[in-house]
Order: sequence, then structure tokens, then C-alpha cells
Amino acid sequence: MTPRTRTYLAAVLLIAFIAIATAAWSHLKLTKLEKAARIAVAESETQRARAERLETETHIYKEKAAYLERQIAEQNTAARRQDEELKKLSANTDSARRGLRDARRRTN
Repeated sequence: MTPRTRTYLAAVLLIAFIAIATAAWSHLKLTKLEKAARIAVAESETQRARAERLETETHIYKEKAAYLERQIAEQNTAARRQDEELKKLSANTDSARRGLRDARRRTN
């Protein structure tokens, strides 16, 4: 084998080695990226499910809050009515006491 043939053969082997190494490196890199993509998709699916669950819980809490606000409003209305009734009863009681006091004075 001549030195020139050896040089060509070495150059071809070097190019083949570089091509194979590059292909292997690209394959490993692509495999890592695919794995990272699968993990990211799985994580996003988990986060989506969590977001849906939290949305449902938020909706439930909003409904509960609205219900409780209605209950508070109804209780406040009932309390106002009772306050008015108590004022009327207090006025009636005061009037009756005055009348009783006046009646006692007249009989004495």
C-alpha cells in the first residue's frame, strides 16, 4: 500500500468516524430531548388536571359564598324586622307602664 493510499484511507476512516460520532451524538441528544418532551407533556397533563380540579373547587366555594351571603342578607332582614318589632313592643310596654303609673296615681 502506498503512502498516498494510506492517507486517503485514513482520511476516509476519519470522515466515517466523525460522521458516526456525530450521528451517535445527535441520536443521544434527540433521545434526551424526546424524553424531556414526554416528561413535560406528562407534567402538563398533571397540571391541567390539577387546574381543572382547582377550578371546580373554586366554583364550589363561590357557590357556597353566594349561598352564605344570601343567608346573611336574609338574617339581616329578619333581624331588622325583629328590631322594629322590639321597638314597637318597647314603646307599647312603656306606654302601658305609664298608663299603669297614671292609673295608680289616680286611685291613690
